[in-house]
Amino acid sequence: MSARTASSTALLRSELCNSRADASNRSLKQLGTLSAYALAKAMDRNYSNVRRDVRRLLELELLARDEDGKVYVPWKDVVLNVSLTGDSLAA
Repeated sequence: MSARTASSTALLRSELCNSRADASNRSLKQLGTLSAYALAKAMDRNYSNVRRDVRRLLELELLARDEDGKVYVPWKDVVLNVSLTGDSLAA
């Protein structure tokens, strides 16, 4: 599933509002490109948990990897366009 083509607005919103994901994104925006290990150290969090969060954010294309395998935030803002018809109203 891609952040750009997410069929469930509720799912994407829950992923974006996840406090761990939010903290990871804010840290990467402030610190720049980092390895998952360096991000965990900078956030004073368990490496395994950060690695899991990073994998999920990569799946959603909310993070990207550079040529060295380090992660970064490839966007300035995320804009959600919500349709008032169809399955986007499902919670």
